[in-house]
Amino acid sequence: MCPHDGRRLFIARTAVLCGPVLCISPTAVSRLSRRPSVETSVPECVPLGSGGESGVAYCWSRRVLGMPKQDVKWLMQVHQGSIVPIARFELVWTAFNALGVVALVLTALAGRPPMLRLEAVGRFGSVNFGSSSWPRHLHQALSAVTLLLLACSAVTGVAYRWGRVVFAAEKERVAILMQIHQGAYVPGLEVVYVSLTGTLTLLMALSGGVLLVRRWLR
Repeated sequence: MCPHDGRRLFIARTAVLCGPVLCISPTAVSRLSRRPSVETSVPECVPLGSGGESGVAYCWSRRVLGMPKQDVKWLMQVHQGSIVPIARFELVWTAFNALGVVALVLTALAGRPPMLRLEAVGRFGSVNFGSSSWPRHLHQALSAVTLLLLACSAVTGVAYRWGRVVFAAEKERVAILMQIHQGAYVPGLEVVYVSLTGTLTLLMALSGGVLLVRRWLR
């Protein structure tokens, strides 16, 4: 293994390991805001970021760029959490991802006012990026669709992984879960689905990060 591969492996393993640690330590950020959605989204950034975007990168590398599976195998290992050499760690990783997304949905619904407002989706085209309030408007406009896609992908992904590893289910019996997870139930939709989910997640992280930094600076 060349030094470059060694550094890449170390960074990937560190990112994957940090996810569950942050997710089970929400008190580390509990004083950042009185809004429960903030307290949940901050620790969930690491697992969603490393797990979700590595899945997008893997899909594009294989389906669009046609790269050999062996060359991008490490991306799928990051996505699944199996890059960490700990027995059954991928089960913990996938479970925390799914529970984290569910927690994001619940806390977004519990906010006052709720973040998940369907009427806000139609305001995406009217977001004024020249205004100082653009991060909040963008965050609200994207939250419903983004969390729906994330919840669908995360829950089906963990159900597939646990079904195969824990319950020893045959691949054919749980294949529908992986098809939903990847958006492959419609031919040609997979790349569009994962790209849309990844892009929306990045935009949510960007707008949410701007809002959080502004709150810190107050």
